[in-house]
Amino acid sequence: MLTERTKIKRTNLIIVALVLIILILIIIILYSFVIKPSINGYLVKKQVEAKDAVLKTILLQIQQQGFTQISDSQTSIYLIPISQEDLQTLLTNQQAQRNQQAIQQKQETLAD
Repeated sequence: MLTERTKIKRTNLIIVALVLIILILIIIILYSFVIKPSINGYLVKKQVEAKDAVLKTILLQIQQQGFTQISDSQTSIYLIPISQEDLQTLLTNQQAQRNQQAIQQKQETLAD
């Protein structure tokens, strides 16, 4: 039979275990709903700041040099300032060239 002292030790052990479980659950809840969202918010804020800094640098380089180059190991992209009118002219000319090529291809197939 369990003595009174053993029952008290067992009860105290159960209470300590339950308190530890509650503390662990509180820490998990705090991390999930308070700490992690603030860390994510901070990271997103820094990413937006970095994006803005890169865009400002690109725009400044375009203003100073008239173009900028973005490249990776295989390809390069050149950015130049262009007006809406010039863009429309370029697109119209490209479409006209494609139409001309399509007409030539059809004429060649009909000639064969």
